[in-house]
Amino acid sequence: MKKLKKAAVLTLIASLVFGVTAQGNKATITAKKLPANVRTIKFKGTGKRLKLQKGKKYQLKPVVSVTPNKKKYRTVKFTSSNKKVVSVSKKGLLKGLKKGTATIRAVSKINPKKKASIRVTVTQDVLVSKIVLDRTKLTVSETEEDDIVLAVKQILPKNAKNKDLTWESDDEDVVDVDDDGELSIGDPGTATIYVTADDEGGAYATCEVTVTEDTSLSDDDDDDDDDDDDDDEEDSE
Repeated sequence: MKKLKKAAVLTLIASLVFGVTAQGNKATITAKKLPANVRTIKFKGTGKRLKLQKGKKYQLKPVVSVTPNKKKYRTVKFTSSNKKVVSVSKKGLLKGLKKGTATIRAVSKINPKKKASIRVTVTQDVLVSKIVLDRTKLTVSETEEDDIVLAVKQILPKNAKNKDLTWESDDEDVVDVDDDGELSIGDPGTATIYVTADDEGGAYATCEVTVTEDTSLSDDDDDDDDDDDDDDEEDSE
C-alpha cells in the first residue's frame, strides 16, 4: 500500500513538472512547452554592481529579451538576499536601509532558469543622482566635419563625492565618443550615447544620435557616370 501511495505522489509531481499522463500501468512523459522563449535578462543603465546611498531609492529597469515580445512574458520576480540591508518592491524599486551588501535578483516568471543579478552596496557617501546633458537628440550628416561635443549641464547633487563620468556609444560604427563627450561621426544609422557616473550609483543620461546619408555623394557619383557616358560617346564618334 505504501509503495502505491509513493508511486501516486511521484506521478502527481511528474505531471506538474513534465506533463505525465498515465494509462493503466503505463506512464507517458512529455516535456511541457514554455509559452515563450526568454533569451536574456539584464538591467538597463547598470553593470553587475550598484551603490545605493542609505535612505535613498533606486528603480531597477530589467530588460527581458523574449519571443514573442509580449508584456505578459517579460514579467519578473525580484528578491533580495538581505532584506535588512536592501529592500526591493514587486516593481523593482530598491531602498537602502543600512550599510552592507545584498544581491538583488530578477527571475523570469515563465522560465525561472533565466535571471539577472546585481550586487548592491549601501553606503553613507553622497552619490550622483542625476546627470543633465545639453541635448537628448541629435541629427547629423555622415559628412559632418565640425566638432560636435555633448556638454554636461548639471551633475546633481552638487555635493556628490565623485563626479567623474564615463562616455560610451552602443554602436561605434555609427557614432563614437571620447572621454570629453566629443563625437566621431561614422556610417548612417542611429546610436545612443551614454554618460554614466563612475561612483556606481546608477545615474546616467543619454543622447540619441541619428546619422543621415549625404545624398550629394550619390549625386556626384551619378554625375561621374554621366561624364563617363559622354566620354564613351565622343570616343565612338
